[in-house]
Amino acid sequence: MFSTKLLFTSVTVAAVAVLASGCSDDASSTGSGGGGAGDATTTTTTGTGGSGGGGTTCQAPLEACGGECVLTSADPAHCGACDVACGDGAICLEGDCVCGPGLDVCDDACVDLVTDADNCGACGETCLDGQVCEDGGCTDCPQGTFACVDQGLCATLDTDTANCGGCGVDCGTGGTCTDGDCTCAGTLTSCATGCEDLDTDPLNCGACGEPCLEGQTCADGVCSDCPVDTTACTFQGVCADLDSDQENCGQCGLTCGPGGTCTDGACQCTQGNVNCGALIGCVDLTSDAQNCGGCFDQCPFDASCQSGNCVCDGPDEVACGNDCTSLAEDPNNCGSCGKDCDNQYGVCDSGVCGCLGGLTACGNDHDCTDTTEDPNNCGGCGVICDDAEICQAGDCACRPGLTRIGQACVDTLTDADACSPNGQNPVACGNATPFCESGTCVADCNDQMFDQCGDSCVDTETNPLHCGGCNDACNQDEVCVEGNCREWSVGLGCNTCPCPGSCNGNQNQDQCCLYPDAQNLVICVEGDTCPQ
Repeated sequence: MFSTKLLFTSVTVAAVAVLASGCSDDASSTGSGGGGAGDATTTTTTGTGGSGGGGTTCQAPLEACGGECVLTSADPAHCGACDVACGDGAICLEGDCVCGPGLDVCDDACVDLVTDADNCGACGETCLDGQVCEDGGCTDCPQGTFACVDQGLCATLDTDTANCGGCGVDCGTGGTCTDGDCTCAGTLTSCATGCEDLDTDPLNCGACGEPCLEGQTCADGVCSDCPVDTTACTFQGVCADLDSDQENCGQCGLTCGPGGTCTDGACQCTQGNVNCGALIGCVDLTSDAQNCGGCFDQCPFDASCQSGNCVCDGPDEVACGNDCTSLAEDPNNCGSCGKDCDNQYGVCDSGVCGCLGGLTACGNDHDCTDTTEDPNNCGGCGVICDDAEICQAGDCACRPGLTRIGQACVDTLTDADACSPNGQNPVACGNATPFCESGTCVADCNDQMFDQCGDSCVDTETNPLHCGGCNDACNQDEVCVEGNCREWSVGLGCNTCPCPGSCNGNQNQDQCCLYPDAQNLVICVEGDTCPQ
């Protein structure tokens, strides 16, 4: 019994003059005074702690222990009670075993952590044989020796037959170590592990470093066959009984895992458990939070597994992936797990995705968009304008530069059937001037500026109806940039560039542009160039 307190002051035990006179072999002794106020209190015991057959009577505060009267508050052999002995270096103080100044308790003994080689600096910190403990730290090994930690000593690798040239290299019986090399006796051979008998050593059978499988023996330098009813599992290094080996069940290397047993070559778990492989083993999928309802299906840290389902601790929360969340408010799990609202403008209200700033959530991805300008959601989600149209004030209208003639949007600057410089009073070209160029009927297209597409003279670098080639029309959400159709989206919340809320403005990402000839329509265009 040790107290954790240390003794830093000298202990003076009151003189107990009654030790000689207060103990008697006569159990009937009562002292003097006949029971007056000054009468001594007596304690009687019979045969305690190895005492003789007679009783021992002691005056308080002494107690009878083993036929003797002792002061259990101060006696290191009977500290606090009979036969409770203090360890080496300890004293008994007020019935507790305590260490003296500068000493600490380690394994029921008082030690000096500053100098004790078995407890150097801390309990259990052992120095190697050959080191000493100074100021709570082990010294370096002496010069010419090497610290062999696993062997627990400072070894002279040049001559130590048990550590020859390296820690643990044993030259064996009769061997010698010279300059770190084993010289073996008799028929033994020097191997990296020491002097070995290659005829019989199962770890070096026939040659150094050639081990037999566990379960085989080595005779005349050859490994025996595996025992009957076992299989040679070479990579596992063992002769295994595939019917019962938990590490090689049914086939080499198939491990049943913690809690599993191998029966007739099949991994088995106790009733109600399922084997989740070698690393996890047998688990209860109805209650295991790391494997809830299925192997590797982990519940969030603030959830438990009940009947195979992750149940969150918080009210109105459900487990979605690695998190417990509220489906009524979480924009990443709005109404159901995995249902994402728009990353930038989306909000989740009562389990329904919505948008900030008067925007509308459209599509399966619930992207927030301006239905007054989005040609894919013009006036409402899913209302798509034609390729020759854009969306203005929630209605599909012809792209800037095009004129509606009947049901079609016509480019009167290039259309030979409706040629006009301003869309007014279009005429049909023919006879000597069959081509339409910049709204005028001409005899031939100016090949320095335009490409001929049928009867039309067009700039295929910029014309969205002939982008990069004749009749290669861009979609309603594309513009023509240097002969390539580039996708665009509405610059939300902006009427001029830059528009950092929607357009990133980085090269090869969304470039903030004004839609050609459209008033205050800011678009984010794929790439790093705006349309002309």
